[in-house]
Amino acid sequence: MAHAIVLNGTVQNVVVSDGDFAAQQGWVEIPEGVSVESGWLYDGSKFTEPTPSDEDILKDFIKFCVAELKIDSMPIIKLRKDPQWPVAHKTFGRYINDKNLLEVAWGHRHIMDVLRTVAHELTHKHQHERDGERMGSDAGETGSKWENEANARAGILMRDYGRLHPD
Repeated sequence: MAHAIVLNGTVQNVVVSDGDFAAQQGWVEIPEGVSVESGWLYDGSKFTEPTPSDEDILKDFIKFCVAELKIDSMPIIKLRKDPQWPVAHKTFGRYINDKNLLEVAWGHRHIMDVLRTVAHELTHKHQHERDGERMGSDAGETGSKWENEANARAGILMRDYGRLHPD
């Protein structure tokens, strides 16, 4: 029978053990047909999968975007947690091609807004890989075909990711 070793409401490990021995250890029996893993939560009556943190969601979203956009070389991504960063730089995010650097404002923003900014800036990374020198100095200007593509593609990436992760 499968049992969970629970400490402070969090599953530390899952083991297969004799019921009597498990009871002596204070381990919790996992009901037949229920899948439980380390890191899951236990409230004294049921097991639940933990809610991913915003950082976990961001990491997963970045992997998704890189795969969808077929980005060849992952940029360096810096999360700017200082709420004054977007004020000083007059943007919530930017991709700097010659540094292969994507910066995104993280402080005091909703995770969905951060994800949209990341998708937008990763689209710019993709554009640089795809179009390189054909991108003029006006590529980041409002209304340019590059900026319009980044806006549209970010929306599509958000919807596609949302369909895969409805909760």
